[in-house]
Amino acid sequence: MKKLFFMLFLLLLVTETTFAQGLSYGVKAGVNRSTITGMDEKNRIGFVGGGFAAYRWPGWIALQGELLYSQQGAMQGANYDYLLSLDYLNVAVMANFYLVNGFNFQAGMQPGFLLRAQRETAQGAVKMDCRTFSLNYALGIGFDYGRFTSSLRYTLGANTINPRTSPLGVSENSVFQLMVGWRFGPGAHIEAAKVKSR
Repeated sequence: MKKLFFMLFLLLLVTETTFAQGLSYGVKAGVNRSTITGMDEKNRIGFVGGGFAAYRWPGWIALQGELLYSQQGAMQGANYDYLLSLDYLNVAVMANFYLVNGFNFQAGMQPGFLLRAQRETAQGAVKMDCRTFSLNYALGIGFDYGRFTSSLRYTLGANTINPRTSPLGVSENSVFQLMVGWRFGPGAHIEAAKVKSR
């Protein structure tokens, strides 16, 4: 019985150690270029940033979760003189497919929770009636090397920001994101080691 428990303990220890070797986490920040589909608008330039955690399996695939504060919306009006400001807390779940030398293709979903919605003009700000939950498709490319990580991503809303009458194809979030970050944990050095070994 003691031998059985000892073997189980060794198995759990090896499993935990192996799992930890692929684990990384960190922070990232960048810039959004956002608009609302189907409307005569100009892009809003805003901030995006937050934290992430990823697990890289041996080979070419990783699963990554992110918690991001994201400034979205668009410039509106006859002279694009007021801002539709939509700020979200986005929870991205991405599958990263590694191709060569740290380059990767990313695909996933990004639920977003509305923090603020208002129309801002020179006369002040007015609160807007917008949907409080946004579900978004996400596609992108990335590059990882050691602790450094970067990505260029596009997200498109699967539902509208208008809670009442807007059909699909009109009034969805449309966002390009450029982000850079810094990773920690044992999994942060996987790609650098592979490049050096070639």
